[in-house]
Amino acid sequence: VEEGHQAGVASVTPLNCAEGTAINEAGDACEPNLSVDVTIDDAGAIVPTAAYASMVSLKVLYLFRERAFEYDLADGCFRSGYCTDIATRGWFTAEQGNIYAGDNVENHCGDSAVGRQWWEVGRLVEDLWRGGHWYAGCEHAVVPERELCVAD
Repeated sequence: VEEGHQAGVASVTPLNCAEGTAINEAGDACEPNLSVDVTIDDAGAIVPTAAYASMVSLKVLYLFRERAFEYDLADGCFRSGYCTDIATRGWFTAEQGNIYAGDNVENHCGDSAVGRQWWEVGRLVEDLWRGGHWYAGCEHAVVPERELCVAD
């Protein structure tokens, strides 16, 4: 009997789990080491937990809203700088429909350093278009007053 017992013990191969795995609670298999952010679904695939997926979704939404706000700020400040400048020069005035005529940087950009930079870019773009840098040789160039400086 002892001889049979020893033969049985010798025939058992111990579990040697590979890196990234560990012996399961039952002690009869190796399972992947999972972080608190993932789990194994019914098909055996590693998937994010609901809590982790929700957190990632919220982060993506936050980043999207933050970038959308930055875009809106940059767009509004650029338009305001550009359209205010052309109104001041008499090229597209309030009487012609320019809603930014008489505007100022504080009105559209507040204390935002980025917004103020976009305001200046808008003003400088007008100089490039009308000053001959982009406009020269482009007699039929479309200067976007009507698209940028009127109400949407």
